[in-house]
Amino acid sequence: MTECKTELSLRERRQVETWTQIHEAALDLALADGLAAATIDAIADRAGISRRTFFNYFPSKEDALLGLRAPQLSDEVRERFRISKEPTLLRLTRLVRGTVRETSATDKLGRTADMKRRKELVHAHPELALRMKAHMGAVSEMLTKELERAEREVAAGLEEPLGDGLTHEDAEAAIMLANSILLHAFKTYGETALHRESDAIIRSLETFRNLLESK
Repeated sequence: MTECKTELSLRERRQVETWTQIHEAALDLALADGLAAATIDAIADRAGISRRTFFNYFPSKEDALLGLRAPQLSDEVRERFRISKEPTLLRLTRLVRGTVRETSATDKLGRTADMKRRKELVHAHPELALRMKAHMGAVSEMLTKELERAEREVAAGLEEPLGDGLTHEDAEAAIMLANSILLHAFKTYGETALHRESDAIIRSLETFRNLLESK
């Protein structure tokens, strides 16, 4: 999360600590001995956990290396999107970014976990960037389903339609574009593009806008 708004229970804090131990163990092994050495068994052993516990936190070693979680839309990100008065495409790009940020790159206490080391690892093993790209695609798919749910609630009079005259069908296409904008920002500016304070997505949005307007 970007902020820890409520105090975590002891159980939750232990889960955070275990998640961090696994992520750091994976990075330690991969950076010291190479990607092939960072097997699930080796990561679990270094983190002091069982193989079964590893899979309670990560579905693969790639996810452990990158610190990825299953995409989900938090109440905080949803509310920031709802109250924003920015143009819809920028709002949607921030929505994608907020969701990507909360399911990668940070632990559940809101700390940016090992950004420098993770960047070093991805630079040495570009194939890991493909996993991050797939993760961002999964985020877009999840958000598209969220829009479909919202569309049903709009039809039932339970939710306000999106601004700027966009239908939810338009917004689905906009999320695909927003994902591309964020991917461009991520590739160009690195993980700093995930920071809420960063203007990387605005610069990438301008790049896309200039390209579209030049045609």
